[in-house]
Amino acid sequence: MPSNNMLLLDGAQLSPLLPAKPSEGHSFRVGEEEEEEEEEEGGEEEEEEEEVKKEVNEKELTSVRRVTVDINSLVKEEEEENEEEEEEKEENEEEEEEEEEEEQEEKEQEKEKETEEEELIIVTSA
Repeated sequence: MPSNNMLLLDGAQLSPLLPAKPSEGHSFRVGEEEEEEEEEEGGEEEEEEEEVKKEVNEKELTSVRRVTVDINSLVKEEEEENEEEEEEKEENEEEEEEEEEEEQEEKEQEKEKETEEEELIIVTSA
């Protein structure tokens, strides 16, 4: 049990020498100092928490930026690949058209030869 003139810092028990409420000439200086220390510690803790939050936010922003850059580069790559594929398709279509035209010309030439041969046969037989 504490002595009569002791004041416990946690405020659980007050000495009977001190009045229950402060009056003139009496103050709860120890309690005020304790509150100030708690406020300072609380302020420091809040500052530390805010610094940690800022660091976390910066890291998140950095990772978001990286992801955004990665996504943008992937999108660009995809667009380039699509353009290349489209160009290849167009080239293939042009080649196919040219081949078809050549085949058509060959068929026409063969028909002309056949027609000429038939005409020669008819002329020689007559």
